[in-house]
Amino acid sequence: MKPLVRIALLGLLIGLLLIPSSALSEELGVRQARPDEIGIKAWCPVMDYNFEVKAGTAVIDYKDKSFYFCCEGCPQEFKQNPGKYTVQ
Repeated sequence: MKPLVRIALLGLLIGLLLIPSSALSEELGVRQARPDEIGIKAWCPVMDYNFEVKAGTAVIDYKDKSFYFCCEGCPQEFKQNPGKYTVQ
């Protein structure tokens, strides 16, 4: 293999390794709780906290499950590594 081709392949490999895993995963959208979800008891996977869903509660639907978040910073933390918070 020619040296230039080896360098190009090595550069491509390094570039792929530097891409954050979140960029390769599906984009997770945050929504607000629907009227039928308001008042239910929920668990925030980031803070490991039980709370009651309110009108402004952030929700992410991930792998056919709704995840509810107790505060505004939690959805962003969840989006960075959802697998960390979904393994029980």
